[in-house]
Amino acid sequence: MKSLSTLFFTYCFLLVSFTTNAKESIITKKQLPLSAQKLISTHFSDKIIDYIVADKELISTDYSVKFADGSEIDFNSEGNWTEIDCKKNAIPSKIVKSSIANYVKEKFPNTHIVKIEKEIFNREEIKLSNGLELEFNYSHTENDENTKYDETISNPNFNFDRTNIVKGTTDYFQF
Repeated sequence: MKSLSTLFFTYCFLLVSFTTNAKESIITKKQLPLSAQKLISTHFSDKIIDYIVADKELISTDYSVKFADGSEIDFNSEGNWTEIDCKKNAIPSKIVKSSIANYVKEKFPNTHIVKIEKEIFNREEIKLSNGLELEFNYSHTENDENTKYDETISNPNFNFDRTNIVKGTTDYFQF
């Protein structure tokens, strides 16, 4: 019983230690990693930066850039974007992988990508201007001519038959 209480107090101490080390602060664009600065200068130079938050954790720092129009870009500690949300505006096409952009252009010609998020295990999730969300899972790099991806569609406004896995008729496709 004594070891259980010691373990509990150790856990509580570590939990408090980790949460108190997290620190958010407002920074300038020049304090962002260079790759983040370059992405903003290249693709979002026409937007006015409202503020930038650096979220310093125990072992890394994440960054969140908020623009005056409501758009937002999140970066990891290396300055690579992890999420871009342009609300109702189109995300610059050069940011989106060409295979995703081509798929959206072909299958949903009257829409544009308004949000993109990198997820773990080579997954990317996008949101279209019509509210539809698509998730892509890459099994190879985009430069590989054999790039394959699955795509999952999810949107509460659409009623898909989730029992069939047939190309073109459900929310799950394999390419």
